[in-house]
Amino acid sequence: MKTVPCASRQHFYLFLFYLLLHLIFLQSSSLLAANRYSISLDSTWYFLPCLSDRGEGGRFKYESGEAIRTTWRKIKVPSCWQRQFEDLKYFEGVCWYSRDFQFESDPESVYAQLVFEGVNYRCRIYLNGQALGDHEGGYTRFTLPARKALKRGLNTVALRVDNRRHLLKVPGNVGWFNYGGIYRPVRLEVFPKTRIANLAVRTRNLDDEAVLGVEVTVKGARCTE
Repeated sequence: MKTVPCASRQHFYLFLFYLLLHLIFLQSSSLLAANRYSISLDSTWYFLPCLSDRGEGGRFKYESGEAIRTTWRKIKVPSCWQRQFEDLKYFEGVCWYSRDFQFESDPESVYAQLVFEGVNYRCRIYLNGQALGDHEGGYTRFTLPARKALKRGLNTVALRVDNRRHLLKVPGNVGWFNYGGIYRPVRLEVFPKTRIANLAVRTRNLDDEAVLGVEVTVKGARCTE
């Protein structure tokens, strides 16, 4: 009878552990899927080029639902404004985006975040008049927690988008045109309030054994006795 080397047994047991871990995650994902959903914010938005770079606060209030949008244009999202408006084909400056959406759940009972797959190039995001944060970089996905500003019923999300180039910032002024707009999908993601925020699996090989560690970050949970 041939003896299986120790290293081979370790690899076999490690394979079984990974398989079991994978099955557990598949089962837990199917259970959580019913409590996790997203609301697409693509389609038509209100849009306003702002040549004077004004509109935040004051009498304009472009960042809130109080803005008077009767003179605003309509724009399809995702896209860039150069593709939709001939008079803005070479425009570099500030433009405002705004749209309304309905949220029927209780914001206090869930965790919600706005997800932007790509906005070129700098932007500031508002929800119901509250600034959620800023982002710079047109090719990176970013998320912003929305629960504190979110409300049941009608909500207004607004963005101040700036595609101007600067000599001291990337991309520069030479050999580059910076298109502008919300050119990748946008959505509101809703999770259970208690959720897995991060999962990391780390391995370490020793001389005669393999050590595997799993680190799970859970948010929203309350400790009870």
